[in-house]
Amino acid sequence: MHAIKKLDEALIAKIAAGEVVENPASIVKELLENSIDAGADSITIEIEKAGKKLIRVTDNGSGIPGNDLNLAFERHATSKLFEERDLFEIKSLGFRGEALASIAAVSNMEIITKTRQSTVGKRALMKNGGLLEIGDIGTIDGTTVICKSIFSKIPARLKFLKSDTIESNNIIDVVNHLASAQHHISFRLISDKKHLYTTPGNRNLQDTIYSIYGKKIANNLARIDHFHKDMHIHGLVSNLQNSHSNRNLQSIYVNRRWIKSALISELLNGAFFHILEKRRYPIAFLFLEIHPSSIDINISPNKTEIKFKDEEPLRELFRSAFSELINNHSWIGEETIWPKPNAFARGNLEKQTLGNAIVNSPESSNHFLETDAPYLAKDLEKVEGKNESEVQTAFETILGNIAAEQSLPQRNNHYLKTQPSRNMNFFKSLKIIGQIFNSYIICEDALAGEMILIDQHAAHEKVIYETFKSQLKDKSIPSQVLLEPYILNMSETEKNLLIESKSALFLIGFSIEDFGPNVLLVREIPSIFNMRTAIAFLEELKNMLLKTTYIDSMKSDEMIYSIAVRACHAAIKANDRLENIEIMTLLANMDNLENPYTCPHGRPTVVRISITEIGKYFNR
Repeated sequence: MHAIKKLDEALIAKIAAGEVVENPASIVKELLENSIDAGADSITIEIEKAGKKLIRVTDNGSGIPGNDLNLAFERHATSKLFEERDLFEIKSLGFRGEALASIAAVSNMEIITKTRQSTVGKRALMKNGGLLEIGDIGTIDGTTVICKSIFSKIPARLKFLKSDTIESNNIIDVVNHLASAQHHISFRLISDKKHLYTTPGNRNLQDTIYSIYGKKIANNLARIDHFHKDMHIHGLVSNLQNSHSNRNLQSIYVNRRWIKSALISELLNGAFFHILEKRRYPIAFLFLEIHPSSIDINISPNKTEIKFKDEEPLRELFRSAFSELINNHSWIGEETIWPKPNAFARGNLEKQTLGNAIVNSPESSNHFLETDAPYLAKDLEKVEGKNESEVQTAFETILGNIAAEQSLPQRNNHYLKTQPSRNMNFFKSLKIIGQIFNSYIICEDALAGEMILIDQHAAHEKVIYETFKSQLKDKSIPSQVLLEPYILNMSETEKNLLIESKSALFLIGFSIEDFGPNVLLVREIPSIFNMRTAIAFLEELKNMLLKTTYIDSMKSDEMIYSIAVRACHAAIKANDRLENIEIMTLLANMDNLENPYTCPHGRPTVVRISITEIGKYFNR
């Protein structure tokens, strides 16, 4: 064993930097948090080569006093903590006092800063952790931090960085998350000298989301605003027509700090359980305000994870908030039937293909650029007959014009919709036109000028599902006595499990009794199910019991999923001819549902098509 010795300061700094600085994105995060804590209302982020070559963050915040600049590079030197109790009520984004020291240890750093009280600014140069010089410089109020040659002196760390595309996306994600949270600040993001976006900084979250993610996402969001005890949850959540294939568009903030929380993610996605289709996730920009003493954010070096002292109030908050959200909004999707196929061909297929290539290319769109195809096709007419270099120049001009128009949203240039409030008598107020293909119900909403199309099978599924779920919650499920008891054959082990749960099964609507070796007698079933569906449901309950032993210990999600499947089997089918009275009853039942807009599997039950859309199709 080697003798114990104290590590030199340079090595200690690099080890500490490894905890804070994982990649260029973590540098951007730390610098942005410092700018935000400094009270900036305008921040510019510039990167080159995915941040490996250059990271520059410029803000108009309070700046660093000249006499404190040399301390800013010391580890555990901070202006945000003063005594031990401050650790338990942290209100700033940064607080450890390790960011600048750690970043300086792995890069060549330059800081230019000036406070409002100073007549002249200060400039400091650092190289791989060592302070080279501090001097005066003429500059404006605020701070600029420039980092070059990231990890150049730590080749092992440089080797493990991902491709430029992945590292750039990581940086963009960090800026997206922080810009969404701090929508009172204008963020300007530049990558390899290309302007990606500028947020307005007008304190409007929806405008900020429009700037970053585009109109489609911004226009399909519902506001959530709910208080529970000493907690407040607010923000924007996607409607049922604008879900995502993964959780990447879920931004969670606790006291304005962007965090990753398995608990909150579980509660958010659980709120949309059986509302969205399987493997679809809500888009969300959620803000949770909670007393700082109720959370611990000092459990990870990068401050992205937190721990809640008491989880149950948080669960209650999500249950009540999202129940209110779903109940109070109309979630009927609007179908567009314009543009018609080949509407933009203009008789030239090559022109159309070329236009689509431009619209869909990553260079022209990123994920926040939206264009209007007729407008683009009109511009494309200008490039006909030109040589290759002239065409390339023309295309760059077109795309530049589009990017310039779309980069910063203005209130008078676009209209951001909000989710409409729910009319609790909407379905029963519709004029019934009839049934098509014995599968879909056509109605007219004369007041809104819309055709309403309802999937009768999906709608009836939801009626059965919510009715049984409500009865299950209230333990008041009505049962029907069978004229002839149903005989079930099964092993003694399985039969004994069901007999032991006889009382619990009775609350679900089943009456059973032992009928000898390997035989169970079913005398009553839930009245909402037919015989076949009820017996299949009982079989599933038996399989759940084999895993959990007691019905009360079954996972609610598993139970609810089984109900959803059974509701599908018991519902009106496609190709079932319905009388007018049956349609009226179904519509009235839909108004009584908590969420009549999707079936238990998350598929839509209803869609609307406006008279304007129909008129467009007929060139009116």
